[in-house]
This record gives sequence, C-alpha cells and structure tokens, in this order.
Amino acid sequence: MSYVEIYKVQDDGDVVPYGEARNSHGFAPLIWGYLGRKHIEPNYNQFLDIGLEKLFSLFISGKLSRREDALLGATADKVWIRKDFIPDLIVYLREFYLYHCKDKVETMIWIADSLQKMLEDSDMIGCAFNCTSVCESFWDVYDGLNDEWVHYNINNEGNHWELSEDLHK
Repeated sequence: MSYVEIYKVQDDGDVVPYGEARNSHGFAPLIWGYLGRKHIEPNYNQFLDIGLEKLFSLFISGKLSRREDALLGATADKVWIRKDFIPDLIVYLREFYLYHCKDKVETMIWIADSLQKMLEDSDMIGCAFNCTSVCESFWDVYDGLNDEWVHYNINNEGNHWELSEDLHK
C-alpha cells in the first residue's frame, strides 16, 4: 500500500525523512476530489485529462477559502510549509477529516499527529510531503558525482516554493 512521506525541514535547510502515514489516497486525492467537486463540477475526477491542472489553477485565485488554499497547497509538488503555518495546517487537516472523511482511513489524522509532534523539535523550521510513495520523492536528490542520495537543501537548491502564514495577506 502506498503511503504519504512526511519530511522535516531542519534549521540547516536539509529536508529529511520524518515519518509516514499509510494509504496516500487518504490525503491528497481526498482533498483534490472534494475541492474539484465543490469548485469545478459535481462529477470531477482529478485522474482524467486536465483535472489537476484545472484544480491547481484555483490556488490563491481568490476562489478558495484560506483553509482550502492551504490544503491544496500542501499537496502540491515541491512545496515546503513554514513552521509558523503548521499549527493552522494541523487544524485544517483535522477539520477536513471530521467534516469530509469520518468513515475513511485516518491518514490526515496521522499526518496531523506527526506534525504536532514535529513542532516539538527545536531544529525544525518546516515540513514537506511526498504525497504518494509510488512517486519518487522530490526531497531525495541523487548526487551523481559521489554516486549517492542526499537530502534536498532549501538554502542551496532553488526548485521549490513555500507555504506560510501569509497565504492570504
């Protein structure tokens, strides 16, 4: 079964593995499906044609609530979430689960619990996800010179973006 990979962004900029939440379909696909059915069309299917492209075009367009933008943004590729925004994200994950996923797998609850625990780490400045273990993680970088995998570093690499508390400011 696929899982969500949870990463910690350390104060030195390294993005390191932190944990996993089983059943990746209990995270991003549930969020995408709900938002697509609510904002695009009742029969929305993110796995057909340009479903995700249409959905992500709504991000910070003013058409989604702050909570919806935060949840959608957290599922995007190459995004890390600043520590100052993680408490809000935890609340949004728990609310989404409560209102839209009650009888489904508790992936979002496991993610929220992991993030809550991660906030206790003094060297943590943020978090990131690989929404499904089926796909290669953006946060693991192959160093061909030394023939090894290394941690992505947000201070040394520039192919990422951040989600923070000023989302709608």
